[in-house]
Amino acid sequence: MTTIAIPHPQIVPQDQRLNERMNLFPHEKELAKQSDQVNAEQ
Repeated sequence: MTTIAIPHPQIVPQDQRLNERMNLFPHEKELAKQSDQVNAEQ
């Protein structure tokens, strides 16, 4: 029998998680804007 280890996300403090999440927000907003533009062109 083969055992496969499944990696789990690192557990971090909530303030660190929130800070990193807020750093991603501008990128997500830009992707949404580009997606809206493509949909409008279709």
